Amino acid sequence: MKKAKQAFKVFLMKKLWLLSLVFATSFVFCSDQQKSYSEGYNSSQSVQTDDCVIKDYRPTENRNFFFAYGEFLYWKPTQNASDFVVKGQPSEFLPQQQGVPAFQAFGQYGNIRSANFDWTAGLRVGIGGIFQPRNWELDGIFTYIYPDGSSSETKPTINMLNGTLPFRAGTTSLYKASNSISFSYALANLLLKKRLLFADDMIFRFFMGLTGGWFDENWKVSYFAENNVKNTITSDWDFSGGGIRAGVDGEWYICYGFGIEGMVSSGLLYGYYENRFRFKVTAPDNLPPFYMIKSHFDDHRIVPHFQLALGPKWGMMINNVALQIYAHYELNFLFNLHEVHRSDLFSIQDGKNSRYAYGNLGMQGINIGASIAF
Repeated sequence: MKKAKQAFKVFLMKKLWLLSLVFATSFVFCSDQQKSYSEGYNSSQSVQTDDCVIKDYRPTENRNFFFAYGEFLYWKPTQNASDFVVKGQPSEFLPQQQGVPAFQAFGQYGNIRSANFDWTAGLRVGIGGIFQPRNWELDGIFTYIYPDGSSSETKPTINMLNGTLPFRAGTTSLYKASNSISFSYALANLLLKKRLLFADDMIFRFFMGLTGGWFDENWKVSYFAENNVKNTITSDWDFSGGGIRAGVDGEWYICYGFGIEGMVSSGLLYGYYENRFRFKVTAPDNLPPFYMIKSHFDDHRIVPHFQLALGPKWGMMINNVALQIYAHYELNFLFNLHEVHRSDLFSIQDGKNSRYAYGNLGMQGINIGASIAF
């Protein structure tokens, strides 16, 4: 019995030794095969390093970088609730209105004209750093642009010109209306970004941080009556505040240093808002001008801001220095800012109803920029 057990143990040991030998041989063989495959893959990659590997054209190496950039902006704002005149109302009652007092009145009749901004140049600058090994970025950005615009309308030969804002000139008519408008936009961001290389040709940066904005608009409308009475209306507002911002930007690298990049960002700013409305009448014969409306309004409010940008990019690495140039089409939207405060004119002792016109402010245009990282 003992001999049988001992023979079984010897047999079992031989089998285990044989299995171990087979396993070790297989492991070495597989390792060699994997190493050979990896070397083949890397060699195939090295064939592409001249043109289509992102690390040869972008700062993706495992080291720290400092970067700086500048952008030339060419934007045009658009804003609703900025109408100032209606052109084309008939100068007399229509035939069917003659002799019918209930129908001897007109509302807005004709083409409504609004204030318009011109295309304007602006500037954006930024500095920051890329910090390894966690792929963090710190980015400080400042944007400034000051667009303005002006326009005028004159009375048609047959029809009339009517203001959409208060107008007082006795029994005479309006023969000319002009307006000028300007908007100051200053925005500063301090953002912390997380860089992620999703694939060999895609880089994304998820970011959040602090934002601050200083926005100011001045709008002036002048009405000129046929009896030389001039009405001047000014509607000005300004806002300053700060808050938080979050978003994502990224690049899809194509080849030969070229790529397509985009950005989506949204922010909420809380701050102080101030609005002033003035209606001044200047009569002829050297009479002193006087105000018929002179109001001031202020509060604290939340202002949402949304940004979207997309465009091509080209860059290259020279001795661990990254040089890049790019062009973007950018959209900006600001909400809860533009308001026109006015009231109807009554006798001194009567109540003064409030009439507000609300509008949103948008800006669109082209950014052309360059950056360096080292």
